[in-house]
Amino acid sequence: MFIATNFLSGGNTTTILITYAVLFAIVYFMFIRPNSKKKKEMQKMRESIAVGDKIVTIGGFVGVVESVKEDEVIFNCNGSSLKIKRTAIHFVIEK
Repeated sequence: MFIATNFLSGGNTTTILITYAVLFAIVYFMFIRPNSKKKKEMQKMRESIAVGDKIVTIGGFVGVVESVKEDEVIFNCNGSSLKIKRTAIHFVIEK
């Protein structure tokens, strides 16, 4: 209550800075950090894709990887070969 009263009455600059620092830390640890960890995990998963892996694309296609190139993957989906970018892979079902 002291901080709120001090803050509303135009109190100490240090108190205001500490309040903003605490709010930023909360936002960082609740939203920014988990999102960056998830991005790293997705990138690692996409880099580790190999021939024979069963994948699901972001469009919902399910298939088996036939060929892997630098930034493209060719996979078989119900007898059709499709070429997609690695970033279009949502997750790997089985290796």
